[in-house]
Amino acid sequence: KLVTLPTSCTVVFGGTGDLAALPPRGRQAIREADSLITWIEPPALLGDRAVVRLDTPSREAWESPLLQLRNGAMAYLAPGYGPDDDPGAVIVGDVMAGIGVEVDVVGLGYPNLSGPAVVGPAIKSWRPDPALAAVVRGVRDAAELDRWRRTLTQEFGDAVRLRSRVWTSTMWRDFREPPATFPLTLRAEPTDASHERSASRLRDVFETLRGPDGCPWDRAQTHASLRQYALEEAAEVVDAIDDGESAEIASELGDLLANIVLHTEIARQAEAFTWPDVVQGVTAKMVRRHPHVFGEQTAHQVSEAAAIWRHAKNAEARGGNEARTDGALPALSQAAKLAGTLEVDTAAARLPEGATAALRWFRDSETATDEARAGDAILGLALAAKAAGIDPELAVRDALRRLRAGLPGSSGTSTARSAESDTYVK
Repeated sequence: KLVTLPTSCTVVFGGTGDLAALPPRGRQAIREADSLITWIEPPALLGDRAVVRLDTPSREAWESPLLQLRNGAMAYLAPGYGPDDDPGAVIVGDVMAGIGVEVDVVGLGYPNLSGPAVVGPAIKSWRPDPALAAVVRGVRDAAELDRWRRTLTQEFGDAVRLRSRVWTSTMWRDFREPPATFPLTLRAEPTDASHERSASRLRDVFETLRGPDGCPWDRAQTHASLRQYALEEAAEVVDAIDDGESAEIASELGDLLANIVLHTEIARQAEAFTWPDVVQGVTAKMVRRHPHVFGEQTAHQVSEAAAIWRHAKNAEARGGNEARTDGALPALSQAAKLAGTLEVDTAAARLPEGATAALRWFRDSETATDEARAGDAILGLALAAKAAGIDPELAVRDALRRLRAGLPGSSGTSTARSAESDTYVK
């Protein structure tokens, strides 16, 4: 069987609506076309002209019918204002490109949307902002509609107000049951509650707290003054995970996030770095350290992935200073790790006299071999320090910095970094 392929193709957006509203070039393309194609009800103004009706848009269902049309000019009557409104237009373009036919596009021009909105096509993955209206264009069937309904509910919250509009209607209707007509546009309206789910709103809150009329406590904070809270919030996240309560985990993660946003606002006001800098840095790092996901490498086992991560991390290390990594651990964990690489006498020789006396007492007492007694002794020392107005965690961290700085072969990187941080916050 001899197949004659189309020699030209024009995609006419709005071609399934009021043809009188089309620009002259769109009306001309319809008049001169040898074949008219659409997948929803064609307009009555076409009279008795034959129109090829296709099934719900999919590459598998459309490719063969499109390639079997008679030789000549083809016009595809697309619903909506542009590609975001009609998933079929993308398929037509792909099929025509495969046979070397250039597609001419005639559009109505996008309408103005009331208020700020995030607009995107249903055929792609994108994330709405719960502080702005979200408009999903070109939903082609009930399955796609259900997927986007779940996505919008996750982002905006269970109380989200959803509205839908089919292309043949100019009215938005409250969304309840899936309509029978596709394609349609789905819209989510922001509420007071959904604003609270927006990262942009969270940043606004801390900008206000640090502003001229904000909270005296928040305005007084520095990176250094917030160190203890970062440790406390991270520890509370771990406690919540141990308890296994999802709501509690979410709450504690929120507290930790608040700490991060406050640090970022302090830096923004000092013109040091901003929230996008933080997000860009960690995004680039995650991509860089996962070449088995975003690159050419492969990893089928957890151990393989961990090895790739370590290799990428080591490649990024600044001067290979292990102390920089250890410094991120809680103070007692740092001390235990350092103790595994040093002789006790080596460490003791570099400590102040008060610390060496305590070390000798601990080593010579029965506490040294009794985990419970050792814990009680450390706890008692921590309580005594706190009663004296000293944060024991930060005190041990500072002592470890001093110890590392004095060890043979130390580059002083950890101490230098601390000094830079202290200078910055002053």
